[in-house]
Amino acid sequence: MPGKGKGVDWEGALITQELYDSRNTTLKFIPVLFSADDERFIPEPLRAGTHYTLTTGTAYQDIYDFLLDQAGVEAGAIGSLKLRARAKGSPLTFGDETTTPAATVDISRIIKYAPAELVGREVETKEALI
Repeated sequence: MPGKGKGVDWEGALITQELYDSRNTTLKFIPVLFSADDERFIPEPLRAGTHYTLTTGTAYQDIYDFLLDQAGVEAGAIGSLKLRARAKGSPLTFGDETTTPAATVDISRIIKYAPAELVGREVETKEALI
């Protein structure tokens, strides 16, 4: 209807843009449901992430812990590194490169197989005639 708002379209656009800008790494938007039947209403950009359905005390505790950044398992000490020996590489070689002659190019065939007028090959044409 004219004069009416567009509901949550604007908010949805803001959420989608924020997810895009943060490359889906933001935790600003966490779907919270009050019924498992409502999962189908989670916006597409948020479906791959975690959501909470608050139907039990445990579910409430889960989101509470998430919001206070105390969810999951606390990481323990890493310990000392166990270094091991690795194989050593050597430079790639192609034989004795000091005795390899410089490459030569025979351009005498240019005159034999080329058209009468060579465009852009004036230097090569002069060398072939010498």
